[in-house]
Amino acid sequence: MYHPFNNSVWVIFFFCNIIAQVISHSDSVAEMDSIEPQAGVSVADDYGPYACKGMENNSGGGSGPRPFKVVCRNKKENASMTCNFNGNPHPCSTYNKNQAKFYKQLLDKVGGFVQNNKQCGPPTMEAKICPDIMYKIVR
Repeated sequence: MYHPFNNSVWVIFFFCNIIAQVISHSDSVAEMDSIEPQAGVSVADDYGPYACKGMENNSGGGSGPRPFKVVCRNKKENASMTCNFNGNPHPCSTYNKNQAKFYKQLLDKVGGFVQNNKQCGPPTMEAKICPDIMYKIVR
């Protein structure tokens, strides 16, 4: 026998399911967006259970500071952390000629630190190709 209540429950269930899928999709997109570079050089590598991606933000242009954002995702625990650093690499002529190598060396330091300490760091770091240029963690 048809009862109007049965039909209403089904409609509510259907719409709740659609809303849950939309929310789940938007969370996934937001997580991916947080890993995408804002502008500039992007480097990535794995460090033990962590997949790390580093991005230079050159949205300010010119020869000023270049924030460096690193997102490391623990592939086993499905958790991630974001580490932000700031420094000005422009006084180093080697940086100007090989920016990807510079940021890869910084990423290697962050990735190694995250793998060993399970937290953002180190507090300060430099790339081998520009040992006089210090990047500091932004807390």
